[in-house]
Amino acid sequence: MFEESVVDGKTYTIVDEWCEGYIRGVALASEQWELDTMEMSILLAPIKAFQGEQAFVTDENFNEQEIDNLRLAIAPNAREIHAFWLARRAQDSPTGTVRRSEPKLGRNDPCFCGSGKKFKKCCLH
Repeated sequence: MFEESVVDGKTYTIVDEWCEGYIRGVALASEQWELDTMEMSILLAPIKAFQGEQAFVTDENFNEQEIDNLRLAIAPNAREIHAFWLARRAQDSPTGTVRRSEPKLGRNDPCFCGSGKKFKKCCLH
């Protein structure tokens, strides 16, 4: 969702703040984002175009149609980035049943810490 502003009867979509927040979120885990890959660079390009003081989208660099095209590319690219991470999560998640190497500790079993108390009266709480 982007903010909109109406000036002289014309509606302008304001994406700068959203893009700034998105890139700040990316920076929180930048080492995991593979920012040096071509795919991620292409997907993030429209977002970076409107982000921060170094934003390169200005009337001097681009005409109105080009700016609109970049602005319109933000939402589909964000969805594609989301799909990228969903696929990555599916690859990284373990498949199959997790098996314990030791039997499960019951509430009435002696606590594993060695206190001699029952687990339910010791480390369970």
